[in-house]
Amino acid sequence: MNKKMNILYGINCTGQGHISRARCIIPKLSETANVDVLLSGMKQKVDLPFKFKYKYRGISFVYSKGKVNWKKTIAKNNLFKLFKDTFSLNLDTYDFVVTDFEPITTLACFLQKKHCIHISHQISFISPLVPQPNQRSFSEKIAHWLMTHQPHNEKIGLHYFAYDKYIFPP
Repeated sequence: MNKKMNILYGINCTGQGHISRARCIIPKLSETANVDVLLSGMKQKVDLPFKFKYKYRGISFVYSKGKVNWKKTIAKNNLFKLFKDTFSLNLDTYDFVVTDFEPITTLACFLQKKHCIHISHQISFISPLVPQPNQRSFSEKIAHWLMTHQPHNEKIGLHYFAYDKYIFPP
């Protein structure tokens, strides 16, 4: 008898794309593995068809005029709590972690040297084949750096066009 794998799935709950993906992926993973769910970045009430084990404040970006408002983002988030939650998350019982642009699981994997599979639209922008703006404001450069410097062992990018071998349609 084969023992089921234990997977932690981290969902960034600040956008509907992350939540919609989780609604599709988690039931499929649960067919062959034990899946615990971690939620963070709660900006809205989330109605999920499955239970979650962890719920953290995480970090949420505040947008103004289509761009990240860094002053409001810093003021509304508690970075001390983010790091406290990250350091307190024990990943010993998990075979690996799947993260959908969720910062606590991503950072915990990095710190604990746990295998991390990152799936998101944001991770597709690591590829130099994905079209990028020629010029960016300072704020856009910071946002792009944060999107493309997520620690991971494997990546699955989601984009409307398959610009690279690891990028798939949503």
